[in-house]
Amino acid sequence: VYYLTRTLGISLYNKCNLLLIPSKDVGKKLNEKGVKTRKRVVHLGVDTGKFVPSEDKSASKLKIGIKPKTKVIGFSGRIGREKDLMTLYKAFLRLKKEYSNLILLIAGKGIREQERILKKDKNVKLIGAVDNIVPYLQAMDIYVLPSLTETSSLSTMEAMSCGVPPVVTRIGYPKKYIKDKVNGCFFPVKNAYVLSIKLDSLLKDDGFREGMGEQARKTIKERFPWEKTVKEIREVLKSF
Repeated sequence: VYYLTRTLGISLYNKCNLLLIPSKDVGKKLNEKGVKTRKRVVHLGVDTGKFVPSEDKSASKLKIGIKPKTKVIGFSGRIGREKDLMTLYKAFLRLKKEYSNLILLIAGKGIREQERILKKDKNVKLIGAVDNIVPYLQAMDIYVLPSLTETSSLSTMEAMSCGVPPVVTRIGYPKKYIKDKVNGCFFPVKNAYVLSIKLDSLLKDDGFREGMGEQARKTIKERFPWEKTVKEIREVLKSF
């Protein structure tokens, strides 16, 4: 099935006049697979007027049923194997031994086996898929992307726009827009131990964490506003 799907996909891509891609890295991968169609990079954008920082973090937590003084580590997206949520959960278990007021907030659904594991933990708030992710992002103190593979990670960009500092694996396009210890942090793939250390340092230093969140939002506002994405897509459509 894999080889049949890949062959069909490449064939369809090569019949297109133009492919819009979210980053140069995606273009390189398509070229390696034999996709010769002309490509143009149009970066994903975020509506920074909708995805805004919380005016009152305690109130934002209370709004979604979390005690105001609780620290919240979060993730949003599909619960798939490539997202590697079990590494995040292992890091959380390490931290839970030290912090009595810590919650892991996960917005998304997917692999049932992983959902069952997460639901058994009373300190994990698994809310499933939601239509409006903003209130949940605003309640987070730290956002984690433990993915094994990624393109742009719109979910990370949305969290950053909400002023939430991200801790991510150094994969895909996020490694191009995140600067370590400036607007986010990196940790090695599948390394729950290092992830727990990174999270611990942010949880203990409110000023450092909040300053990183401010830089994260600044990055999105300057480089990835939705208006810029719309403008570039319109330019492409007009060319046809």
